[in-house]
Amino acid sequence: ASDVYKRQVRRCLLFIVIALVTTIAPIPDICAQDDQSQERDEDPRAIVQEWLAAWNNLDGSAEATESVVQMFLPDAYHEVGPNPRQIGTVLYEGHSAIRKYTTDFANGNTNIQFRIRIVTANEKAIQLFHVADGPWGGTSVAIELIGAYNDRETSKRWMSPGAAFFQIQAGKIRWLRLYMPEDERMEVYP
Repeated sequence: ASDVYKRQVRRCLLFIVIALVTTIAPIPDICAQDDQSQERDEDPRAIVQEWLAAWNNLDGSAEATESVVQMFLPDAYHEVGPNPRQIGTVLYEGHSAIRKYTTDFANGNTNIQFRIRIVTANEKAIQLFHVADGPWGGTSVAIELIGAYNDRETSKRWMSPGAAFFQIQAGKIRWLRLYMPEDERMEVYP
């Protein structure tokens, strides 16, 4: 009978400890959460639209490239899929690396046109923005997009579906994952 009594006492003590820990545990600071939400970007959709416009204006000039680069935080990341010289994703860190990626793309392609895919249903059409608050004090935006461009060497027109996942902080891009699978890219014929 003493073993049963000891188990009951242990269970009771365990229950008391759990109750105390959950009661004494730090309570989230509601004021800090309100301050954080005020730091979040008011219209992250506009930042995504500006990035698309800047990307579409790439013409190989330093000014056009810089307009894309300046949309990123200085220590931002831009991640893209593999290319013929790389297996796995490629991560560009900071302005210098993002500038190189942007310059290489602009120098290799012309007539660049990226847009958010339009979704239709019930006789309505809309560009979808999937928006969520991120733990970094900013906003996350996901879009489905379609990219089209001409290869500068061959003049072939290519189109590729894809997606872009933006992490935005203080009005700038802190992380961008541009996903455009090579095996879904197709040549566009006139």
